[in-house]
Amino acid sequence: MKVTVKTFATLRRFMERESHMDVEPGITMGEFLEMLTAAHPPGLKHELFDETGELRKYVNILKNGRNIHFINELGGRSLKKMT
Repeated sequence: MKVTVKTFATLRRFMERESHMDVEPGITMGEFLEMLTAAHPPGLKHELFDETGELRKYVNILKNGRNIHFINELGGRSLKKMT
């Protein structure tokens, strides 16, 4: 499955404006974010997550156009499967 990642603002220091990643069907959002941060400079992980491992409040991640903060998909890193 191909996932499109679009970055804005400060995250462009670590990633291109738009990139594509191949992922296995059924991967969770948490697993995807781990994969994403492993594939980019270490500063990306610090920009996305705080010292407790929670997604920073100012980071918006959209899945199918909906912010995952509002659809309860980010409880720590045990997230629902991407579909």
